[in-house]
Amino acid sequence: MKKFNCIFCKFEVKKDYNLIKHYKKKHNIVFSFNTFMNLKDFIKNFLDYKRRDAQLMHVNILNYLHSNVRVLNLGYGTLNINHDFHEILFHLIYQLYIKKIHKIENFKIIVDDRMEKWSIYLLKIVCNDLNLKLEIENNNKLSYHDCIKYNIPHRRLLRCLYFYNKYLNIFKYIRVSTIKYLKLKISNKKRVLYTRKDMKSRRLFRFEKIYKYFDLIIDNLKDLSVEEQIRLFYNTSHLVCPNGACTANIIYMNNDAKILDIQTKGNNSWPIKYGSSKIIKKYSLYVSKNIKKSSIVNSELNHLRNFNQDYDIYLDDDLEKKIKNFLVD
Repeated sequence: MKKFNCIFCKFEVKKDYNLIKHYKKKHNIVFSFNTFMNLKDFIKNFLDYKRRDAQLMHVNILNYLHSNVRVLNLGYGTLNINHDFHEILFHLIYQLYIKKIHKIENFKIIVDDRMEKWSIYLLKIVCNDLNLKLEIENNNKLSYHDCIKYNIPHRRLLRCLYFYNKYLNIFKYIRVSTIKYLKLKISNKKRVLYTRKDMKSRRLFRFEKIYKYFDLIIDNLKDLSVEEQIRLFYNTSHLVCPNGACTANIIYMNNDAKILDIQTKGNNSWPIKYGSSKIIKKYSLYVSKNIKKSSIVNSELNHLRNFNQDYDIYLDDDLEKKIKNFLVD
């Protein structure tokens, strides 16, 4: 009987358990939960697994995939900064900073110029600190997953950054490298409201009456360059925002910063689910009861999707009270 060590996803316990029973019966495999399983065996035995609810995913898979490469082509990434950071960049930075894979002779990183500017900028900061070569190509037609050529369909566990030993050290390294790269200095810290009106859903409406409690209101983060975004989040004391990719900027916030993340349906907060919320003083969630289906999604995208997150948020008395208390805390 084959024996494997693996990780157990605490968010999908029932699905994991059913999956384990399935493989125990089909492949005569015993799973234990003390250490990580062997990656080569993992890939060999699970490469053909196609079910959408597959939850067994080794967060250290990149240890194997990156171990003997001289040129790492990340392609155009995932085209979403939250996915880029949790599924690509954090793991790569771990390999560079902790495992020192950049010490391999002539090691370099290649990205496509379609990769999110935010992601490329973070790579520039790290490559500058480690004296690494970063090449930006035009239309190399490769996604990240094409480049590393693994065929495991569900990547949720890859996002669980806290499975890494001392993972918070990576956040500290990113912050210190960024401060050095941009010569950041703390100025007057701001209370910031991001309305997310540059997106098609999870936008904030009827919030005008509480604008007076904030130092800065931002409707469109895309109007800011990546450097301007970094400087903004570095000097933000309180951030109120709807759930979305903007929370990836938590890596640039100071230890004493606070975030109020407004949800539309349950908890879809990646910083809380996957670990980055621990790098700031307080990360609060609020699930809004006053939501309406996004008119844009309903008219333009409804034939493609119908997600629980495709709502807009409207201010009510409960949310107003929550925000006031958060800002004075």
